[in-house]
Amino acid sequence: MCFTTRCTIRAFAKRCLRASGAAGALKGDNAEIHAQPSKMFSAVAGDTEASLEPSMLRGEQSNTSIVYGDRLILKFFRRVGEGLNPDVEVGRFITDKTSFANVPPLAGFIEIRKEQIEPGTLGILQGLVVNQGDAWHYTLDSLGRYFEEVLSRHPASEASVIPEQPLGELANQETPRWCGS
Repeated sequence: MCFTTRCTIRAFAKRCLRASGAAGALKGDNAEIHAQPSKMFSAVAGDTEASLEPSMLRGEQSNTSIVYGDRLILKFFRRVGEGLNPDVEVGRFITDKTSFANVPPLAGFIEIRKEQIEPGTLGILQGLVVNQGDAWHYTLDSLGRYFEEVLSRHPASEASVIPEQPLGELANQETPRWCGS
């Protein structure tokens, strides 16, 4: 890994990827950083490093992420705790022990190791799943479409179509005929 002031984000990202594919390690005075590939690293990364040009993902809030071409994403966790990160543990199990293909495959991970302390996961390398947004925006869009449909079926001149009773009371009532039809 490169930790000099002359190291660019791009160079750092490329070194992280190379280290992840080769089980690389960086030794410091008090700790070591280890990159560990999964059994699926080569299959997920592909044959050529040239197609894996790194770029920083903007807008991510819980991690700092680097995307490599259209194949991989490396997520650095902002909060590192002792022990194996559940994303790595579950991802490794699903990738290595099952044929379930509906989650991004684990390609590797980077951890920090220090004497007398359990290793902590710094980042996870996964297959990239290209998408058009996130669950929060999908939910907001779906709710917006739902309310537009409800209001189009029941104009504002009619009685309010949005109930005013508490949710608990509404759950015990029969669903109105116009809902979901």
